[in-house]
Amino acid sequence: MFDELLGSSRAALDGIDTYLNLVENRLARAAVTRLHSPRNSVVPGSITLVHGPTGTGKTHLALKTLADLTGRHPGLEYAYSSTRRLCEMMQRADEQQSVAELLERFSALDVLVCDDLHALEQTPSLQTWFEMLIETLERGSTQVLLLSRKPVGEIRSLDRRLVSRCHGGLCVGLPLPGLESRVQLFQHWFREMRLPILKPFVASARFLAERLPLS
Repeated sequence: MFDELLGSSRAALDGIDTYLNLVENRLARAAVTRLHSPRNSVVPGSITLVHGPTGTGKTHLALKTLADLTGRHPGLEYAYSSTRRLCEMMQRADEQQSVAELLERFSALDVLVCDDLHALEQTPSLQTWFEMLIETLERGSTQVLLLSRKPVGEIRSLDRRLVSRCHGGLCVGLPLPGLESRVQLFQHWFREMRLPILKPFVASARFLAERLPLS
């Protein structure tokens, strides 16, 4: 179960596209630099939360951060998962009477990236397992990066203790890209995907960015 998680985490880093440094993601990029090195027994675990609408690049930023970290520290122990999958792993471990063993393996990680925190709105019954996991990691030295479509205080039915734990860390919003950032994104995609776009790219990118105010 845990080994499958590690395998899928490694696979998630394959083929990551170039990450563009845009004005809108400047604060989020600065926030994830907290995940800067392998575990140190002197440094306690901490929580970093990046929230923003779908399509703002939260997952891309998280995976690019993990890829950079593993490039600098080949021995880094990490995992990337959805919130629901983590909760279901904890629940299954409870059924198998192996929660302590699973928590021990999670505690050995340097970094845990947890996507879709907002999914706990739909499955409040799983919150207990997630709180138990986060509480355990905070007592150790595992750095936790949470991703959510909503600020943690706006996630319905989320336990106040979990909200407080997140607020005790670092919470940063990631807004939708503005016009100039969309122009940069279009130019990037033209080149990366080798799209048959008439040059100059800048004019074509601005034409589309003005008409397609999308993420």
